[in-house]
Amino acid sequence: MHSRFNSVQLPIAELLDHLRDTGQIEFVLVEDHELPNEYAVSSPNQKIIRCRESVYEKALDGSARDKFTLAHELGHILMHQNTNPEFARSQSASCHHYTEDAEWQANTFASELLVDSRQLEGINSPRDIEMRFGVSFESAGYVYNRYCKEGLL
Repeated sequence: MHSRFNSVQLPIAELLDHLRDTGQIEFVLVEDHELPNEYAVSSPNQKIIRCRESVYEKALDGSARDKFTLAHELGHILMHQNTNPEFARSQSASCHHYTEDAEWQANTFASELLVDSRQLEGINSPRDIEMRFGVSFESAGYVYNRYCKEGLL
């Protein structure tokens, strides 16, 4: 299948390898059974990401969901050091705005990291974003709507 777009996909797995190799983070691959309920987890204060081997391998192969997972965890590392992660995951009512939620922030970070707002020429739909940047349709829709509101599209 020929795409009308040049692919501009960020190699997120390779980026995490580089950050590990240069000592900026600890990026640990574990057997899938070691993280039975999560695809990956991060400890921002220690700058550690633990990731299932299968997620890493699929991200290398271009899986949109798995690339997003890695970008999401990197977002936690970069944005949530010296924070209390339980606050964001609390089931009790809170008075903070949703943009202060750590999971929302990490999802937004991942979408923004994987979709380069400088490469939007010819983008007319979420499907165009999905095809150009190799992200899920859900992520593409989120980014598309946000960029339309901001006047970038």
